[in-house]
Amino acid sequence: MSSTLKSKIYQLLFALIIFTLPSNLFFKFGESYAYVNGLQIDYLIPKFYLSDIFILLILLVWLFSQLHFFHINQIPSQIKKSLNSIIDPIEKNPILASLALIFITRQLLTIHPLASVWYLVKILEFSLLGIFIYKHRHLLLLRNFKKTILLATFFTLIFQSLLAIYQTYTQTSLFGYLFFGEPNLINYIGLAKHTIGGVEKILPYGTTAHPNILGGILAIYLIFAIYYLLKNSKKSLSRFAIILTILIPSYALYLTHSVSAWATFGVGIFLITAKKMLPKFKISSPQKTLFLSLSFILLTPLLINFFTPAHPKNPSLYRRIYLSDTALQMFEKSPFFGVGLNNFTTRVEKYSRTKEVARFAQPVHNIGWLFLSEVGLLGAIILLILIYKLPKKSQLVTPFLILLPIAALDHYLLTTQSGLLLLTLMLSKEISKQKVL
Repeated sequence: MSSTLKSKIYQLLFALIIFTLPSNLFFKFGESYAYVNGLQIDYLIPKFYLSDIFILLILLVWLFSQLHFFHINQIPSQIKKSLNSIIDPIEKNPILASLALIFITRQLLTIHPLASVWYLVKILEFSLLGIFIYKHRHLLLLRNFKKTILLATFFTLIFQSLLAIYQTYTQTSLFGYLFFGEPNLINYIGLAKHTIGGVEKILPYGTTAHPNILGGILAIYLIFAIYYLLKNSKKSLSRFAIILTILIPSYALYLTHSVSAWATFGVGIFLITAKKMLPKFKISSPQKTLFLSLSFILLTPLLINFFTPAHPKNPSLYRRIYLSDTALQMFEKSPFFGVGLNNFTTRVEKYSRTKEVARFAQPVHNIGWLFLSEVGLLGAIILLILIYKLPKKSQLVTPFLILLPIAALDHYLLTTQSGLLLLTLMLSKEISKQKVL
């Protein structure tokens, strides 16, 4: 396979990954193992998503190109080289490697091991995608590759925005689930709603699983689009292009009524504006900034608890408090190991102090407490070691700060395909600028 052809394949597949990131179209299996006390929990069902197809394809093309590059007699030496590349980091970081082995073993011993193991598989998949992006970071500098990524981002942004506007004003789906996973909005029960002018209306979903997820994706894609427009402000851009890429998506973002998405958009615009207006604007210590950000995430439930009495008729706020309290109970009962990856919803009924939340089986809306309750201090220690090992000039702080409102007020960055993929792409883009792997 020639390098030119391979680059074009990577371009196409990467563009499809960006476009299908918001898609909630999936094939599910193992549903019989996703019940807790007679209630089927959606988060426990293993799912193979549309975006997984393109992620696996890009990894397979990468693997094939590596095998094709070597002659048969070179394969043994390359296998040995690959093993050495795995063993070398383990020898350099024996403590981290030991903790990681304990962490992986623990996931086989959870109440619902299928849910935990499948989540481990997803972590492996997204980690490989991140490594692929790092190994092929030179492609991001190619003009045609960057143009394809930009077009994919803009097209996805407009597509999701127009679909969201259509759903808002018609209160129905455009085509239905087979249309990239668009939810069925005809079934009024169980859908996210908002009261506007005394009338309760269904919020737009796009092709995502929830309006908050749609809002978060629109916010991130819109930040990227505005960053590009600011960076290329000297070039002639038509008013029509600016309207399409800013005004329409901004209106769709407003329609989601997602506070976390609005806050994310605000933080993102502040950071890119600061870098544009103040070229010397830098974050002095990435480690300290990340530690402070993590502390803020963990303290967010206290702030919500403080403001909740002012909104006694908002059930969402009280559910968040109950779920946060449940996460704290889980952590106190199993502080070192946690309840296991993707097992929060299996233990809600046992640790919750209210039956209402037990039937409203969702992960806690805070990735800090979700992380601690599921993986405990063991996972926290591994995370802190990785943060400590970051280069002093690490750029990971910027995407993390942009995602901070979502991390503090929701869970989908860790619990959904779209969230995990969004997190992977944002972090990988910054990692690709550094020599850290």
